[in-house]
Amino acid sequence: MSAVAWTTVKNTIAQWMIKGSGLPASRIRWGGQNAPQPAGSSQAWITLRIKKIESPGWDYTKFTDNFVTFADKTITLDPATDTAASVAHTFNTGDGPVYLTGDLTGTNVANSTEYWAIRVDDDTVKFATSFLDAINGVALDIQGTGTGPHGITPTPTTKLVGQEINEVAYGMRKVTVQVTCFPPQPTDDSTEAVAILEDVVAYSNLTKQYDAFVAGGVGMSEYGDPEGVDGVLNAIYFEPRATMTISFFTTSVITDTHNEIDYVEADNTPDTPAIEIDVSKP
Repeated sequence: MSAVAWTTVKNTIAQWMIKGSGLPASRIRWGGQNAPQPAGSSQAWITLRIKKIESPGWDYTKFTDNFVTFADKTITLDPATDTAASVAHTFNTGDGPVYLTGDLTGTNVANSTEYWAIRVDDDTVKFATSFLDAINGVALDIQGTGTGPHGITPTPTTKLVGQEINEVAYGMRKVTVQVTCFPPQPTDDSTEAVAILEDVVAYSNLTKQYDAFVAGGVGMSEYGDPEGVDGVLNAIYFEPRATMTISFFTTSVITDTHNEIDYVEADNTPDTPAIEIDVSKP
């Protein structure tokens, strides 16, 4: 079971809203439900927001090796201190195994041999013949400078200390989303907004939309009936709108982060200019 990227789920739901409502993509936004109606007229707006994500069953955990790679780093061997100078090398004690490159004749280190790093400072490193030796500070005796240039390169099994294993919990997730539709004009009642959300619900039953859900890793679960909320102009939390909730299942956990509010344009009162708010939350 592969994990589902949030961007895939998000785009699948957004495309459903676009096709079902007939509104352009610019009028479908993931945003805060308590925001005022976005500025502009002539067309309605739909905003979406996750209300909750819950697990309807048991998860299982998968562990995999976290092998890493990096660009080759230039080093200069110093037999007097048993160190290798490498500007901004980024190694921590225990990182490895790594290979050393270049002509190492007479240095007491060799090509195609695995070594682990012992960090001295930002620009200096020592080498050990095992992970345990590295952790215990048992460094190799470097006996010569060799014939340069020399370098450090990753092996197929290089790992960073403390990041050796990837751990991912897998399992189905039920996601509930709040959908709000604003009518074209702030002075309109919610009748048209309700009709738009009803069209969205109806479109979900089309075979081609069902196929799109499957391709996006989304299984629709249930809808709340679209409800109209007729409000008072300029009382931000009571502007006319239609609301409903949708619930769907993902085939696995949602693996990445998303923005709490992507983008909201707002007119707080008719006498003030539009306010652009761009709030991101990791």
